[in-house]
Amino acid sequence: MSAKQVGSILVAWIALTGVCTAQQKARFDGHELGVSAVALNRDGSLAASAGYDGTLRAWNPAEPSGHRVFKHGSWVRCTAFSPDGTALASGDDTGRVIVR
Repeated sequence: MSAKQVGSILVAWIALTGVCTAQQKARFDGHELGVSAVALNRDGSLAASAGYDGTLRAWNPAEPSGHRVFKHGSWVRCTAFSPDGTALASGDDTGRVIVR
């Protein structure tokens, strides 16, 4: 999985195994400013994006228009799912880490 940002829009791509091309899997609109980090859970059923707008967003790639928004209050620098996919962690510009 790789991601590229176009303005404040996150475009997610899935690389095809053994092929030098990729296909767009989903488009996630929502961050008011740029995206600083992206994470997927192990089976790819959940995605998370961290933003310069101070929000963490949790997405279902099958339904990109519906997502949950978590306010951090400061630039969210990183995000990651736990290995079992039951928790989502994020860290912001102040050094605060939140686990959901």
